[in-house]
Amino acid sequence: MAITGIKGQFYYGPNQFADHKVLVIRYRLSQDVMNLDLSSLKRIIPGTVQQLMPMDELLREDRFQDLNELLVFLVRVFLNMKGDLQLGVEVQRGSDGHYNLIVDWDYEAVANHATNIALFLMSYLTSKGQISEQDAFKRFNSMIDSLMFSLPFEIVQVMNQRARKRNIPFYHTYMSSQVFLYGQGKQGIIYNHASNSNDSLFGYYLAKDKMQASSFLASIGFPVTKQNVVTTLEDCKKAVQEIGFPAVIKPLTGKGGQGVTTNIKTLDEVPEAFEIAKKDSDGKILVENFAEGQIYRITITQGKLNSLYLMNPAHVIGDGQSSILELIQQVNSKREEDRKKGIRFKSLAVDDVAMKVMSQQGFTPTSIPKDGQRVNLRTVGNRASGGTFERLPFEQMHPDVLEMMLTMFRAFKIDNLGIDYISNDISQSWRDSGTIIEVNPFISVDDILADNIFASQFPEDKDARIKTILIVSESERKALSFYDSILKQESGVGFLSNDKMLFDGGKMKMPDNTIYKHCVGMFLNPDCTELVVHQTARDIMNDGLPLDYFDQCYIDQASKAENDEITSWLEKFVGSIHVQEN
Repeated sequence: MAITGIKGQFYYGPNQFADHKVLVIRYRLSQDVMNLDLSSLKRIIPGTVQQLMPMDELLREDRFQDLNELLVFLVRVFLNMKGDLQLGVEVQRGSDGHYNLIVDWDYEAVANHATNIALFLMSYLTSKGQISEQDAFKRFNSMIDSLMFSLPFEIVQVMNQRARKRNIPFYHTYMSSQVFLYGQGKQGIIYNHASNSNDSLFGYYLAKDKMQASSFLASIGFPVTKQNVVTTLEDCKKAVQEIGFPAVIKPLTGKGGQGVTTNIKTLDEVPEAFEIAKKDSDGKILVENFAEGQIYRITITQGKLNSLYLMNPAHVIGDGQSSILELIQQVNSKREEDRKKGIRFKSLAVDDVAMKVMSQQGFTPTSIPKDGQRVNLRTVGNRASGGTFERLPFEQMHPDVLEMMLTMFRAFKIDNLGIDYISNDISQSWRDSGTIIEVNPFISVDDILADNIFASQFPEDKDARIKTILIVSESERKALSFYDSILKQESGVGFLSNDKMLFDGGKMKMPDNTIYKHCVGMFLNPDCTELVVHQTARDIMNDGLPLDYFDQCYIDQASKAENDEITSWLEKFVGSIHVQEN
């Protein structure tokens, strides 16, 4: 094998390699020339995975100058299998001839899986046949399954990227790849996707059940569709006939526009629509009347209007020369470039649904639309199916519509509430034109919407951080004495060291984890208003800091005298340094 002596270590804060969290893999190379058959990777990586990878670039001749460059490329590919996590990867040369692969991370499991897969592929490529293709295929499939399971959804990625830009500390809670804590202790809030710990359980389950939500809103006096829930095709046909054409058939508890068929005009269309809905449902299918008009997505955050979008179904615009298929390819090429800039629209697909929608408009994939002519590929305007959105100024919304949305927010008691609303014109009162289609407790999030969420959650007069104090001393007794002096004046104060976890002076059950995870545990406590962390100078040199920043640092005289270099280094990561007399 070309790569040997592999050792890895996670750092949870500033450390000797970087000013932030990194995974460092130490290794040696027994060869550093690129004489590998990269095309053999196509035989062990399934086609579905290859579609998510830049295979053309990977297999391009002379793309990589050495094995280190290839390793960095592979780690980046697997880190970003579900979107650009905006995390750095680099290799540094060690003083004794070894190398350090340095991987930024937000998700421990993702960084671990991504680097393990990359290192395995490097081992396979340099094994000279010692690893069979069959064994490599099985091993890769097992590893990629673990990676894909641990990757965060796009919503979580956006939230974390915007939190980082706003200097809001965030922490993976280890409960799920989608659950994060933003802020610390009393100042923090837990998010699962875009749903948070303030949300009403009643409102959450009410919003998930489309028919109950519609019935609830109808009771208040708001405009909704006529609905019926069915479980069999025969009942579905009867429901459509009772409600009337055109109709909509969709899963009762679905999300993201999956399994939805709209504008059904004949009974002949019902069986196919029923089967489509059934695939994305728990067996319960919702039938409702089709509401004419434009689709708007309105988001209310903590009682304020966050966003107003006009939702456009997936479509292409003719140029008078290109076929629909060519127009789709042009759009997808542009979206591929846009994704590199952080604009996250799904690629357009030519599938059965698109074929049917095109046929209803009198088109086939080879048709050439007129210049400026719009051809829809979907009837539902959501991003999951390739739809786009247009941000509208808030002034366009009629005051009656806004007041209805705010009332819904207060009724459902969900911090970030998404509402799908159909109207011929959003500037008209809902009393004249408008129908509520859905209420969503799990909203889609883009950069601006996430910024608005955090601006509401952490306004200028509210710090996302609690007070944190670092004590650098060889004596835990001194650190505890300092902690006791704080407890005489304040409450809600935690203390952490390698072998102690205290809160308000009482001993807490201490899981067998790193001091970083103990810090996260303290921050999950909504009563925690201050945290004291004790480390020795050797702890810091070996493991780095457990947090990105401390408000204050107290160093005893003995530690400073022996470690002036660490004292100087700490100045970048603490608000102030105080030297304590022995």
